[in-house]
Amino acid sequence: MKKLLLFCLIVCSLPTYAQPPAGYYSTATGTGYTLKTQLYNIIKNHTVIPYSSLYACYEGTYNGNATDKKANGKVWDMYSDIPNGTPPYEFNWSQKCGTYNAEGQCFNREHSFPQSWFNSQSPMQSDLFHVYPTDGYVNNKRSNYPFGTVSAPTWTSLNGSKLGNCSFPGYTGIVFEPRDEYKGDFARSYFYMATRYENVIASWQNNSNADNVLNGTSTQVFDTWHLNLLYQWHIQDPVSAKEIARNNAVYTIQGNRNPFIDHPEWVAVIWGFAPPTPQVSFSAPTSTVQEPNSGTITHTVNVVVNTTANNPFSVNVSVSGTGTTASTPADFTLLTTSLTFTGSETIKPVQISIQSDGTTEPDETIRLVLSSPTNGVGLGTSTHDITLRDASASSNVTETFDPCNNLNTWTQFSVTGAQVWQCTTFGRNSSSGVQMNGYSGSPVVNEDWLISPPLNLSVTSKMSYWSRTKFNGNSLQLKISSNYTGTGNPNSATWVNVPGATFPAINSDVWTETANVDLSAYAGSNRYVAFVYTSTASAAARWTLDDISFTSVSAPPVTPPTLNVSGTLSPFGNINFGSISPTQNFSVSGSNLQGDVTVEAPTYFQVSKDGSNFANSIVFTAGTDFTLPTMTSKTVYVRFAPNSGIDGDKDGSISITTPQASAPLGIYVEGTETGNGFALIEFAGITTEAIKGQNTFIKMKIQPATRRLTHVNLKARLVGNTSLNDFTQTPTFAPDTSFRINIPAEATETAFFLQPTAENITDKGVEFTITSVGGGLGIGSQMVHRVNFAQVSAITNYDVENTVLYPVPAQSEIFVRTSLQNYDLSITDVTGRMVKKLENSPHIVVLSDLANGVYYVNLRNTQGSITKKIVVNR
Repeated sequence: MKKLLLFCLIVCSLPTYAQPPAGYYSTATGTGYTLKTQLYNIIKNHTVIPYSSLYACYEGTYNGNATDKKANGKVWDMYSDIPNGTPPYEFNWSQKCGTYNAEGQCFNREHSFPQSWFNSQSPMQSDLFHVYPTDGYVNNKRSNYPFGTVSAPTWTSLNGSKLGNCSFPGYTGIVFEPRDEYKGDFARSYFYMATRYENVIASWQNNSNADNVLNGTSTQVFDTWHLNLLYQWHIQDPVSAKEIARNNAVYTIQGNRNPFIDHPEWVAVIWGFAPPTPQVSFSAPTSTVQEPNSGTITHTVNVVVNTTANNPFSVNVSVSGTGTTASTPADFTLLTTSLTFTGSETIKPVQISIQSDGTTEPDETIRLVLSSPTNGVGLGTSTHDITLRDASASSNVTETFDPCNNLNTWTQFSVTGAQVWQCTTFGRNSSSGVQMNGYSGSPVVNEDWLISPPLNLSVTSKMSYWSRTKFNGNSLQLKISSNYTGTGNPNSATWVNVPGATFPAINSDVWTETANVDLSAYAGSNRYVAFVYTSTASAAARWTLDDISFTSVSAPPVTPPTLNVSGTLSPFGNINFGSISPTQNFSVSGSNLQGDVTVEAPTYFQVSKDGSNFANSIVFTAGTDFTLPTMTSKTVYVRFAPNSGIDGDKDGSISITTPQASAPLGIYVEGTETGNGFALIEFAGITTEAIKGQNTFIKMKIQPATRRLTHVNLKARLVGNTSLNDFTQTPTFAPDTSFRINIPAEATETAFFLQPTAENITDKGVEFTITSVGGGLGIGSQMVHRVNFAQVSAITNYDVENTVLYPVPAQSEIFVRTSLQNYDLSITDVTGRMVKKLENSPHIVVLSDLANGVYYVNLRNTQGSITKKIVVNR
């Protein structure tokens, strides 16, 4: 029995990431789908990590190499991040999802390639190359809709991701569109999935809504519309420094790489797109930096190439005289004036030294320009504007309005109505203040904003203010924004109400202080707060404000929350698919708590607070289930509910978390899934000779099990110059269209037949592929079968019995002993792909270039053919 595990968070340091070893891609020498298969053989069989360990991989506590941690230590969430801007919120690592009802509350694990498309199976479910940390609410909104472009969104996230009907040619269903800066990341994740799972992805088309994206093949994989979309995103959003670092980190965990990050040009080579003309661009059109209070800092802007160039090239970097308002060297110095790229490099930094000038001034602009790339490389986004914020944008700001001149450092914006915020002599303690009154002879409809200067807020920032109101009307609102630019209509930005902001009762006419409003949730630079006044045609109050302050105070000593677990869980043992184990339980308690306690079970396990209502996660809610800061012992019920359809051990850790805890708590659980009835079906062989005028049966063998197969779906492809008039068939089918064969109960094989009828059957035949089954995950390794038409077969049983391939198993070569004369030899793998072809009756075949596995050797002459199975095992 395995004991209780404590998962301690460690301090993140910058890891030294491994690069692919020399020769990692040495066998990737082909083109088209041959190259794709070569890459599959390189990146398959990766180290599979437990699904429950993904959070540790993201943060870097799994092996020291974080896959998704920002430089500031926060979660790198592509559904909330705004590159080169200020995100609306950022997650700490303790904010893993339990329950949520809005953005910014928690994050979880997003399968960018939805797991319903592969029935939540391993190893796909925990493959880091497509599973990212994202906002739980946005993840839920995205659901399993395909990626696409949206011109008329029905919902937009705070970072600009959109949901709505697809506007990309070829599809009109509901899709999810991420930010432009991350579209290439997701596209390359999809190209990875198409390659890493080449051996099984053709069978996923009919899972959930996957047929909106997948075309049921292992070669092209995607429907044409989606392939074109992914390629467009791949080109428009080139590989970034984030992707390169993540690729390296995942390599240290899984032992494989995303080849389309290492070699972006391979997408065009495999899927037949015309290689794009190399273009050099700034990675983003704008960025913002705040000048230091003293000395200098270095600001970095990345320059990228949309695809690897064939030859080295250089590009010049300069400061434009047009559009630049900052001065050099008083404000900045350009440190990088030219960049040289090797043929394989796709990203380079431009560095600018930012100087403290000791003066208070408005925002300034530095415009960088790329010019004169060499060796035929074109220019993409060739300008980049850096907004230089003044150092006076501070986290310690006090405005007494004494004296008050045009609102001092604050600004007003009138959305509706003629009345505006203005200075008044009726401030607190007979001093000056600011006031808004929507009454002018009678109440007037108004919406007016009093907006702060830009603020740098820390995790300990607090706000205080005094307010007073007279007459009937609406209360003020206090809002905060992370993406307001400081000018223009504030309604064009995103604002949220500040929790804890209070105001005196309507018509109370008493100065009231609101002290120490907590702004820690909005920590960051260039934040704006605003007092929003509204009045109607029937009621207009007068509001006066004074002595507004923002302070960054020392955090009081806090005793970190402590979680305790009592009891252990025994292994659940063997539980059949679809069944539920007996319940076990343990107890959890806590002290010095600051919020809810969340208990999350790993996949295939469930937890409950009452022993009746089970779910993947439960929450003990502060104020309902217990009173802060102490939670007395609470019982957690646990059960094992396996449903993967694959026999074997299932394990993981139940995670117990609470805000601000120094370490989450975990308790190990394990069980074994048994009794799966997923029958397997596959073709009985790789090829069949169909003789003209004779019925030829194409057999499929079935491995029976408890959960039987009900039917099998196949597709037929006509070979060479074959037409439907060249043969008869039962059941009837059309080329490239799915047809169905029902399977009787207890059957161990099934078959269909065809009969060649054409006069000339040279180079004719039909290739069949099993695409899906009914009743379970039941496709074996032999998914493809080819029927070759023949006039007559002169091959006898003697020829078959006297054809021997040895040794068994084979290593570096096989020897052929046969009575056949003048034959050609070909070798195919279990998917039907030919990997070797030899002529002139070879008797020795070299196998050193083949990977370990099962292969089929076909000997063919004018009389017919013989197929034998071999195993390569070194």
